[in-house]
Amino acid sequence: MDQAIADVVSEIEEEKARGRISGVSVFRNMLNQPALMSISSVNAQPQESGDGFSSFVIDLPRPLLSVKALEMLTCNMPLCTQNIPDTACAFWYYRISMYSGKYPNPNNLYFVRLLPSYYKPEFIRDFGFYGYNQTFDGYSDVATQLALSTTQDLAQVNLVDSDVGPPFYRIQYLPNDEVMITYDSSINKFKFAGNEGLPYDEADPELMYDKYSAGTTYAAEDIVVDTVYVQGEGFLCYNSLSAGNIGNPLPVYPAVATVYWSRNYNVEGVAPYSATTAYKTGQFVERLNVLYQALTNTFASQPPSANWDTNPVYTPLYRYLATGPADPNVAFMQGTSQRTWSPYALYEAGDNVLYNGVVYTAFRQNLGNEPFPVPNPTDDTYSATRQYNVGDYAFLAGAPGVYYVNIKASKGISPTFGYFNNDNWNFIEYDSSRPGAPPAPRNQFYQVGDIVTYVALYTTIPFFKCIKAFPPAASLSSGDTVRYGENEFWQATYWNTGTSVANVPFVGLAKISKDLDMMDDLFGTIQYPFPDSIPPQPFSTNPKRLLNSILGFTWNGIFNPETFALIYDEVAVSGSTATTQLLNRLRPVPQYINYALSGPLTSGSVNLEPTFTANGYCDLVYSSIVNVYATIAGAKSLDTQRNTNLIGTMTASAGNLGIAFAASFIDTPLDQYEGDIYSITFSFTDEFGEPYPFTNNAVVSMTFRMRYKSDD
Repeated sequence: MDQAIADVVSEIEEEKARGRISGVSVFRNMLNQPALMSISSVNAQPQESGDGFSSFVIDLPRPLLSVKALEMLTCNMPLCTQNIPDTACAFWYYRISMYSGKYPNPNNLYFVRLLPSYYKPEFIRDFGFYGYNQTFDGYSDVATQLALSTTQDLAQVNLVDSDVGPPFYRIQYLPNDEVMITYDSSINKFKFAGNEGLPYDEADPELMYDKYSAGTTYAAEDIVVDTVYVQGEGFLCYNSLSAGNIGNPLPVYPAVATVYWSRNYNVEGVAPYSATTAYKTGQFVERLNVLYQALTNTFASQPPSANWDTNPVYTPLYRYLATGPADPNVAFMQGTSQRTWSPYALYEAGDNVLYNGVVYTAFRQNLGNEPFPVPNPTDDTYSATRQYNVGDYAFLAGAPGVYYVNIKASKGISPTFGYFNNDNWNFIEYDSSRPGAPPAPRNQFYQVGDIVTYVALYTTIPFFKCIKAFPPAASLSSGDTVRYGENEFWQATYWNTGTSVANVPFVGLAKISKDLDMMDDLFGTIQYPFPDSIPPQPFSTNPKRLLNSILGFTWNGIFNPETFALIYDEVAVSGSTATTQLLNRLRPVPQYINYALSGPLTSGSVNLEPTFTANGYCDLVYSSIVNVYATIAGAKSLDTQRNTNLIGTMTASAGNLGIAFAASFIDTPLDQYEGDIYSITFSFTDEFGEPYPFTNNAVVSMTFRMRYKSDD
């Protein structure tokens, strides 16, 4: 047979050499110009690794020559996949706190997730205790897995059981029924509710939960606050698990439980009052187990005093907001990010963050104080062997121990000891009255970005940055405005620079799941990650859907954080404003003194109902279409996501265990100008532009009609 084919080929070549085109035409369909071409993924180039594909490459056994146009006639593919894309397995929500963050920001954004569908039971301890993405037969099956997801998370459990603690990870997950996502069969919709935890005893609101004491006897369910501050977590609270609990130490973080104590995620431990911290109006502090709230901006005014409310108004501490895919915080938290500074979050002393690529550590509790680079004695102590350039800072150790800025590049020329300038260095103290200091008018010539110290405030604020040029001579003489971020010309720092980036905790779910999901318990010691080859929780860098929207919570997540100021300032709003729309998404709905609702939301119509019913019905259809792309189409086709090479769109009319089929009944060929085709790359996406997955046991088959230049 092979010899016969060789003879035919030889004959065709001879006919072509003699110019007898008719002879070539007889055999061309069999060799290089077939009228129909069938493609099967079975014949694709072997995959290097993995259990599935969303694209494949076909090398044609014989090239197609002089192709003029082509058309996909049919396409068959099995829909053997889960209902929910693995990139949309996380439900994201804000837990808004009167204490630590009244406005939505990455630090109060939390998740509940289904584990990816490709995680296998044999790789996970107690696999049946975690929510898992799979092929669901109905809403009740989804509800079962979500109930598991809200109880505990795999990464969180593994972190507790391992010796990897802070500051490496900050898992934005709150277990123990912090939130509930339930299915209401009477209306066929999902519901979302959060826990209305309080920062103080409901029976006696003016008292804080007591600080833990080894000499105190605790009853079952008593709540105590740990005396140890945990970087990135704050002051942790614990529940007593038995009566007569005395002398039994609290768990050592990140452990969540011992025989006597369990972690309570539903309340916050408010930080103790500090005489060196500036408190803004509305902030909470604790002193001697009593809760206080600032009535005004206050500094060095120890409660109880006229500046503090000794009996704050009773109000539920937490509000919950189910977010949407257009929220930029969601995109940030799904990836591999480390904790960043936000103007809307409260930071405690010792918190590490990234901001504009620089690592900062808070040395005071602060809210809204933007970090900026400042000199650090560890790195910037003057050295005679260092080359200094203009703008470099140097710390001259010893009394008085002050900073200087280089104004003329130098090496080995020391700043003048004391508070003096010289030709190479300027003393950066602001408007000092000490002997030898620069004259007062000098401070009027500061430019934006200049950094100074100020002896009068140095004990609480070591540095100030000029944010508006040519400040008046007395612009820093009153420390109050700058302490609270209200100074027009100067900005105070409550942050130190120079901390290693390794001390900034990871908050991105993909990074956390990669490091912590796959752990192996080997003779009581946690080994991680195991196994290395399993991908982490998938995510989209530009999410268009979340588990929120799949379950029917269809808000897109677009909001202006400043609209929350209207809520917390108790301003009456009309029913058509964005504030009211946000208010209706917050559960429990805030109830504040003198807060009025008008328009469609009348007084009492939303009350304090903690449950939020989904806007629409759960969508358990993975995709309604599958887009087919092939490199042979080129720029002759285009979709709205600006992808070329579109060869056809399949309607996924079958269920998740069926077959999708597409057929062309209209003659719509695509021009092919390149002429000859040797290889074709196919790829598949859903309607959101994300890869459509096939397992390696799925076979995709397509048929193409071909037309050639010689047909003219």
